[in-house]
Amino acid sequence: FLEIYSNVVDSGKSITFENYFEPMDKHFKISVFSPETGKFATLFADITERKKAEEALFKSEEKYRRLVESLERDYFIYSHDTDGVFTYISPSVTNVLGYTEEEFLKHFTKYLTNRHITEEVKRHTELSIKGEKQPPYEVETYHKAGSVRFLEVTEVPIFDELGKTVAVEGIAHDITERKQAEEHLHLTQFSMDKAAEAILWVRTDAKVFYVN
Repeated sequence: FLEIYSNVVDSGKSITFENYFEPMDKHFKISVFSPETGKFATLFADITERKKAEEALFKSEEKYRRLVESLERDYFIYSHDTDGVFTYISPSVTNVLGYTEEEFLKHFTKYLTNRHITEEVKRHTELSIKGEKQPPYEVETYHKAGSVRFLEVTEVPIFDELGKTVAVEGIAHDITERKQAEEHLHLTQFSMDKAAEAILWVRTDAKVFYVN
């Protein structure tokens, strides 16, 4: 610290800085000032606890930052009115399905596939609009790029002061990778059971995706 002390003596200006003393495993706030010409004095304040608290806060913030990034990658929040038209979509819908918020503010059936699961989605939604809380259910919808994505939806009806349903709010979780892994496991098991037979798997778009 000799250079710092020398600068204080020469300029007469006080300097405050923080430093970690490894032998003591402590952090100090050090104030250096010149009480009179040609002399300096120092004040040491132990700030170890504050630095530990700051470090703990930083680690906590990092943990929640990673959590938020994960949520933004795999989840989006929505709200729709009793006509089934989305009135709010969180920006993360772009990460999950490729659409902008404005593009997705349509009727909830706009981007659903035409497979049988859609009828179940309609049923759950109608019951939510009627005020009946639904268990989590799966949705099959199109990504803007054209691929099919699987979502797990958890939603609740929202009531006014008279108990009338005015909206439905929910959160959608992209479970496409999980569904694909389950499908692969199912096909693997089925193929092992039927190993002696010729097996050809075809998707709903007529594309062959497995031949034993």
